[in-house]
Amino acid sequence: MLSQHRPLQRRGAARAVRATGLCLSLLLLLSMTACGEKEVATVSTESDAIEIISVLRENGFEAEKKEVTQGETKKWGVVLDEGLFGEGEIGVALQLLHDHGLPRPEEPPIEGGSFIPSEAAQRLQEQRRVRADIERQLRGLPGVTSALVTVVLPPSDQIYRLQPQPATASVLVIHKDANPRFNEQQVQTMVSRGVPDLKPENVSVTMAQQTPRPLPARELSGRRRGNILLAVGTGFVIVLLFLLAVLLLRARRQRAEVAWLRAESDAALEGEESVGTADALPGADGSLDAGKSEAVTRNRAGAPALPPPASS
Repeated sequence: MLSQHRPLQRRGAARAVRATGLCLSLLLLLSMTACGEKEVATVSTESDAIEIISVLRENGFEAEKKEVTQGETKKWGVVLDEGLFGEGEIGVALQLLHDHGLPRPEEPPIEGGSFIPSEAAQRLQEQRRVRADIERQLRGLPGVTSALVTVVLPPSDQIYRLQPQPATASVLVIHKDANPRFNEQQVQTMVSRGVPDLKPENVSVTMAQQTPRPLPARELSGRRRGNILLAVGTGFVIVLLFLLAVLLLRARRQRAEVAWLRAESDAALEGEESVGTADALPGADGSLDAGKSEAVTRNRAGAPALPPPASS
């Protein structure tokens, strides 16, 4: 029975070691991947997502775009990769996007009562397209962080009027440089060329400086170092716990083997004693066999056994 229990104990100890190692490995993996990809913005067009990614990458952030489906609408999500030790970077990234006016506010959809849009809906849609193109061009100017354009087109029936109403536009340009490398006349010319029948003198331009808030690079680097040290310390503690569990299981197995050997030895001694007792039992006539008893006694003492007496 004892020899049957020994391999079972060994298999149980090995299985416990493997289970402990697996649990600790999973714990280490979870602690290392606690930080990862986080979504910072969701926009309707791929061009808006690319603009956000460009701003983030210019300031040292790793970002990428992913296609997101919300019902029947396809949108684009911008995901920030904080890495294994970059916890807290998403707050700084959101601050950076806010200072650059990102993501752009989305306009409500144009309401239409039929599959064929009305003339007014078509004009409004064209006006939005023109405004979006002009704003994109203005944001391409050096140092511009945000641009807002409002275009007022003349009514379509003004050809029947004696005094036609001219097209007008107002522009707000926010830049980060103290001395921008462009002026109001250049902005007026750029806007007037994007709108039909719009003269530069009918474009009102407002330029304002807004310096983006400085990024806390030192705080981020210190937080990253702290996260690295925390992860390394956590991994070291997990390895120590694993080694301690292995040592404890090995000691338990050794104690089990010692107990098994002791039980085997006791069983062997009991077997020898039972054999000696059977040899010392009286014969059929009730008298002890002196020769056999003396031989058993001498064998236990380590002396050579005497030959049995010769029969007369």
